[in-house]
Amino acid sequence: MQVLGIAGWSGSGKTTLVERLIPALIARGLSVSTVKHAHHAFDVDRPGKDSWRHRAAGAHEVVVASAARLALMQELRGATEPELPEIVARLKPVDLVLVEGFKRQPIAKLEVHRAVVGKPLLHPEDPWIVAVASDAPLPGCTLPQLPLDRPEAIADFIVARLFAAPAPRAAEQAPGDCFAHADGDLSVAEAAALIASRVEPVCAPEPAPRPLAAALGGVLAADLIAQRTVPAQDNSAVDGYALRHAELATGAPTRLAVGGRAAAGRPLEGSAGPGSAVRIFTGAALPPGCDTVVMQEDVHRDGDSVIVPAGIVRDAHRRPAGEDCRAGTVALAAGARLGPRQVALAAASGA
Repeated sequence: MQVLGIAGWSGSGKTTLVERLIPALIARGLSVSTVKHAHHAFDVDRPGKDSWRHRAAGAHEVVVASAARLALMQELRGATEPELPEIVARLKPVDLVLVEGFKRQPIAKLEVHRAVVGKPLLHPEDPWIVAVASDAPLPGCTLPQLPLDRPEAIADFIVARLFAAPAPRAAEQAPGDCFAHADGDLSVAEAAALIASRVEPVCAPEPAPRPLAAALGGVLAADLIAQRTVPAQDNSAVDGYALRHAELATGAPTRLAVGGRAAAGRPLEGSAGPGSAVRIFTGAALPPGCDTVVMQEDVHRDGDSVIVPAGIVRDAHRRPAGEDCRAGTVALAAGARLGPRQVALAAASGA
């Protein structure tokens, strides 16, 4: 797939140009997809919709499908924002992907320039810009200048720039080109041998120890066995109140005395007495005897008591000990690529 960026200052008309280019490119026989980068928080869903409720409940991915279209929403939940190549790799193959935003990516770009915006050209600072679509002449600009109000002319330029290069004839192929073969087509065995003779390893042929702090991006040569259980004990996934589910009334609210406090690294001293709840914070160990946590937003605090609504599910918001891994078991399997999450798990499990 060819990828072309649409770059320009805010207000220059990038989206309008993309909107007009798509049908012009389709008319020239190209299939087109787009990627739009948002610099602020945005949502394509609406509160109250079924898909929104799925996401709010914690789903990592939600797919909405119908006979007309299919939409995939993926929640990053604090993960690193994906880079453009990763996003493009998720698209189905098309002839051309137009990218609005991601202006610092090393891809060919068409700059959109509108004189009334009053901003200088981007292309002197961005060597990836191949042409400028402008609504006014640009004296001194050495790049091809295209009329901003003529999307058909811009589409013709894009087709010529990205798709009109002729394929090399056999006599023009570079020396060592694996597609050039004096005897015609290669057999599978010949192709495999040719590839093997020309590739080089990208890592050491033998496993090498590496400090955990320098392991990011590496690949595990052997299973990583957890040295300790993670988490070490049952703990709370939210801020709220820990309690014994068996003490909750059926079909009616329950009043419980607040009998202590537990925070991450500062567990409750002793245990919660009968008929009591413990104020608890995210990551804190569940007090002995408690098996359920109610979110603070779902209860009513009344002095030294808390009123818990009916319908609380047993084990709610409880993270059991060993949910990530248990001591003596495989925390990460051989062959795992070490991203930030894998490195964090390795450290937590004692590596």
